Amino acid sequence: MYGRDILEKKQFSYLIKVIAFFWLVTKIWSYKTWITERVYPVIPPLDILKDVPAFVHIILFGVSLLALLMTLFIKENRLLLIFLFSSELLSCALDTVRWQPWEYMYLCFILM
Repeated sequence: MYGRDILEKKQFSYLIKVIAFFWLVTKIWSYKTWITERVYPVIPPLDILKDVPAFVHIILFGVSLLALLMTLFIKENRLLLIFLFSSELLSCALDTVRWQPWEYMYLCFILM
């Protein structure tokens, strides 16, 4: 029974790493969604978030990429996944354009 638990933990760790890899690729591919220098406007869901400086968007994007890279290359850590989830929620709270189906999918996978 002990060997089976180790195998399940390894499989879960590999699953998290695969999800993090594809999420990283998707975020890099759609980087214009996560920065404010783009053709279409930033549309915050609340008026109080309208005047958030552009560097905040870039910092949140960078933090997210860094957390995904750390998830890929270090041992799976629950605190790191919580940090990633939180940074993604903050970033999505700044712009409704970021509310994409794939973003929800990755957030749900990491939450589980």
